Amino acid sequence: MKLTDIKPEKIDTEHDLDYLISKLKSKKKIKSLYHYTNIYGVEGILKRQEFWLSDANFLNDKNELWYTYNLCEEVISDICGKSKDNFLDHFNYAIGSEDLKKPVYVMSLTTNSDSNLLWSNYTNNDGYNIILDPKNLFNELKLDNYNLLKFPVIYDKKVQKKIIVELMSKFIGVTMFFQSKSDKPDLDLSDLSYEWGFQDGVLALLVKTFSIFFKDSCFSQEEEYRIALVPKSWKSQYLDYSCRVSNGTFIPYLTVPIHDKKAIKGLTIGPKNNMDIAKDGILKFLEVNGYDHLDENSVNKSKIPYRY
Repeated sequence: MKLTDIKPEKIDTEHDLDYLISKLKSKKKIKSLYHYTNIYGVEGILKRQEFWLSDANFLNDKNELWYTYNLCEEVISDICGKSKDNFLDHFNYAIGSEDLKKPVYVMSLTTNSDSNLLWSNYTNNDGYNIILDPKNLFNELKLDNYNLLKFPVIYDKKVQKKIIVELMSKFIGVTMFFQSKSDKPDLDLSDLSYEWGFQDGVLALLVKTFSIFFKDSCFSQEEEYRIALVPKSWKSQYLDYSCRVSNGTFIPYLTVPIHDKKAIKGLTIGPKNNMDIAKDGILKFLEVNGYDHLDENSVNKSKIPYRY
């Protein structure tokens, strides 16, 4: 796409928001999701019947949030050529808005049921993974100001770039439209500025949303699936959050209830956990906490042979 191909025009904020977010949907049917954690994580999640979604600004690798921003700048440069500086400056202004600093809350899952990498990274090989039903997970959650999004992470840069080209072409079109209007002396600049800011805010919020679901291909082994609470508007009110301690710092998070225990389909015991009583113990724990739909067939051992 070239700059001459783009029409200076406003966007239909509601339609374009839904249309572009729909690009994150996977054609692959996902029957189960997996959450790798240690035994204390299992106890907390199943006993309290809740998950914690962490503020994305406090993720382990904060650079992943900039991955999408950099991709947007790359696409703007490709489209605009010598005129890129004007659009890049406005893009950075739009995504740097104070209102857009409101947090997105994220929980990371995976579609990989028995991953050596994930056992090692998240459970020290002796933890568990909780098997989840994506159909029943958080379906009852309703928030006025936030959207609940559930999508697999996209690692393919070609796919990412195709979506970003669509988004940035809209951003460029909006910028061209309002810049041309701002040159006319008979217009009320305060009204124009407000409408322009609103349109930029919607587009910047989409960039922020994609930054949650786009990652560099070097992370593809994780086969990550993310659940995110994203503001419906950059004017959305802050949600009440708590803080937990992790690796010597405080991490803001939201508590999200599991309304239906049947969202828990079972557990897998990590490859290093060779205790004969591990399965018996988890079955007793499930029984005492009311997970009556789970039986001994719902708890299995990892098939990865652990080498000492």
